[in-house]
Amino acid sequence: MSRYSRLLFPLMVVVLLVYLASQTLLPTKSNGTKMDYSDFIARVPTSPDSVREVTFFPKSHRIEAELVNGETLKTTYTTDASAYAFEQKLQSSGIRFDSKGTGDSAWWSILTYLLPFALFFGFWIFLMNQVQARKRERPTLDENV
Repeated sequence: MSRYSRLLFPLMVVVLLVYLASQTLLPTKSNGTKMDYSDFIARVPTSPDSVREVTFFPKSHRIEAELVNGETLKTTYTTDASAYAFEQKLQSSGIRFDSKGTGDSAWWSILTYLLPFALFFGFWIFLMNQVQARKRERPTLDENV
């Protein structure tokens, strides 16, 4: 029974580390009302005064609009050409818009790519050290005679 508990503890530690890494590294979903892209486009010419600012996220093809009443609307666009056409509508309606960058740091990408491998490799080394320690603790046949 103690052999299983010795293996269970490191496994629980690795699972906890992976959970914490996923909570900190993966983007969280913020609150906001989801809207169809066609409804979003139709809203601009009909009520441009209700929209304070529109933000484009090219990496995920997402658009967020902050309304005057503080509400946030979210939608996704299909192509870069449709985003450009929508920007033209925003500009002609006098609505402010911005875009968040597409690229992340290369170091951050490498870190998030290699982190699971490093955790697995560290866990494997830990288990190998446990096996080596048990081999040293066991008496050999020569010692019993």
